[in-house]
Amino acid sequence: MVEHRRLVEMHCIRSRRTRPSSWSAGLAAAFMLVACSMTTQARRDAQFRRELDDARINQPLAEVWPVVLHLLADHGYQLVGRDRLVVGAPPAARYKRLTAGGFETGKTDHGLVLETMTDASGVRYRAEGRDLDGKACQVRFTAIRLTGSSPSEERSRNLDLELELVRRLDPEQAKRIVHVADAVK
Repeated sequence: MVEHRRLVEMHCIRSRRTRPSSWSAGLAAAFMLVACSMTTQARRDAQFRRELDDARINQPLAEVWPVVLHLLADHGYQLVGRDRLVVGAPPAARYKRLTAGGFETGKTDHGLVLETMTDASGVRYRAEGRDLDGKACQVRFTAIRLTGSSPSEERSRNLDLELELVRRLDPEQAKRIVHVADAVK
């Protein structure tokens, strides 16, 4: 009887030792699966960025810019100055013009640029349009977030807004961009 109890105890001890290792193997497999999917997502994101880098909107920048203004306004970003009139927004209150930053569309060496007012969450958008040959253009959207640390701003390109702009102007090109990025394994 004592021998039987000792065998049962030994089996329980061995079972407890093997359970964590099988659990560890399952955890390791799950970790590998997550790591693989993150790597795949990173490759898709990189391809998506490359596709948008190469995307040309086959319309003059002057024709595309009002669509840029409407896109920003549709997403709730407050435009500045004359840009507000283009989208049918009333002039901003004087105090807001002084405190919320941003600037209306201006010319650059290669095209047009604007910055929206800073919203309640401390974000404003910069849109930069580049004229490619008078017949085509590219537009980049950059989110500018105010931070409490140095540097006081953090900038990140917003690929979703860029894709939405392409989708509004050239739906077939937008479908191709998404298809190519989604095909990445």
